[in-house]
Amino acid sequence: MLRKPAKSTAFSTIRITAAIFALFWLWHIYHHYHPSFVEQGSDGECEPELFHGIDDILVVLRTGASEALAKLPIHFNTTLRCAPHFTIFFDMEEYIEGHHILNALDEVNPDIVASHPDFDYYRLLLEKAELALLPRRPSVEWLSHFDHLQPHDIGLQMQIGKVVFAYGGAGIILSNVALRKLVKHWRSNLKQYDEYTAGHWAGDCILGKVLADAGVGLLWAWPNFFGDQPKDMDFDSHFGGSDKRLWCYHVSSYRHDSPLDAVEFSEFEHSWYRQNATLLRHKDLFYHYLLPQLRQKRVDWNNLSENDQWPAETFQNCRDLCEKQPDCLQFSISGQICRTSRTFMLGHPSPPQTGEVMSSRWIPERIALYAQLMDA
Repeated sequence: MLRKPAKSTAFSTIRITAAIFALFWLWHIYHHYHPSFVEQGSDGECEPELFHGIDDILVVLRTGASEALAKLPIHFNTTLRCAPHFTIFFDMEEYIEGHHILNALDEVNPDIVASHPDFDYYRLLLEKAELALLPRRPSVEWLSHFDHLQPHDIGLQMQIGKVVFAYGGAGIILSNVALRKLVKHWRSNLKQYDEYTAGHWAGDCILGKVLADAGVGLLWAWPNFFGDQPKDMDFDSHFGGSDKRLWCYHVSSYRHDSPLDAVEFSEFEHSWYRQNATLLRHKDLFYHYLLPQLRQKRVDWNNLSENDQWPAETFQNCRDLCEKQPDCLQFSISGQICRTSRTFMLGHPSPPQTGEVMSSRWIPERIALYAQLMDA
């Protein structure tokens, strides 16, 4: 998938250092690992006897610079609660809720920090000391199938120009061997990559290029790694090719969850593993996490129906328009605009704007048939 340039943001020129340590870092995966699931005990803590294999993994979060106090504490209570080893990198050294946050930029050329315009915001942060955050863990059992002695770069494939790389928003896994090759190559070519980074806008793409230059290839991991949050998922997606149906694949990561959704999903995930001996798949998420949240009508809710737009005066008019289309699974109405969709999505709250309320509904019997077809 080609990725479009985003607007220039703070640190876009120096993210190679941050990206090198970014997100999920696989420290060691032993071939003799016997999988089990991490689960909370009745006191809310994690049960040590269920930790087989996770002790060999270091989880790394790289934070941005605007949301830490609002979002990072959520990860201490969800993503990181059952991770015995984790490290967090921020744009400066800090302590948040007793956790030591390391400076991801401490090896950047001081001349670049002092002169490049993308560091203007960073210099302001140093003066005002404001803070930031990031995403979720992959499946320990899934990782156990990889040889820890090989250089692995694993993630959701994206492409900018000629560079194919792992998309940072979905999480990135690097084996110990891959990380050592990366750092050795990067340190031997600092000037080259400082110049490349100064003209680029995407840190994950820069990381991918340095990995490729160091001889570490990317393992395309869609749909184990997914580029959206659960409530935005298109279960019909063939992003990874027509031969891959995400329905049957295990869940390793999602992205862009709100703090409330992160807590909600963490509770669902723990509940799943208390009651099931199998790894969570996308289809399980559909049946057990999303479907129970459907309502006959949800007011102030956007279910992301975007296939077609129609004029409609009432909610019932919009429903009639959807039901006249054999493949319409859901609809929403705001003002006198009815939106229908052939794709199922749960969506999100949508506070009224300019006095217009958005209401959403799904067609349960059609969604049930849709799920049967996916299971076939």
